[in-house]
Amino acid sequence: MKAAVQLSSHISLQDVAFAPYTVYNCRDRTIMPDRTSSATGVDRDTIIVCGGFHVRWREKNGEQWQVDFVTSPFQQGEKTIKKGDKDPSPVLVLNDDTAFKYTITVDGKQHDPQIIIMGG
Repeated sequence: MKAAVQLSSHISLQDVAFAPYTVYNCRDRTIMPDRTSSATGVDRDTIIVCGGFHVRWREKNGEQWQVDFVTSPFQQGEKTIKKGDKDPSPVLVLNDDTAFKYTITVDGKQHDPQIIIMGG
């Protein structure tokens, strides 16, 4: 059943609370293995990327590093990326936001950051 609604003529834009929000810009992401980051081994623990974009690893201070995924987030299924390897293919295009944990070994120390692919 539909009912008629009457709005007050006393409401102004100053009375309306606007919720803050952030617009996410889809773009390629670069992760830097970092031996000085004892907690994560990288410059940023969690990376958010849109499907179809690239994630790349670049050394910061000459670190030796290797990335290993149990489940690949990449379109061509790459699971291991090592320093000096070709960049992996773009990440998968998914329907739902999906986290992919990975292991990165930096100068012999293992860490567990993650990549989140935004679904669409």
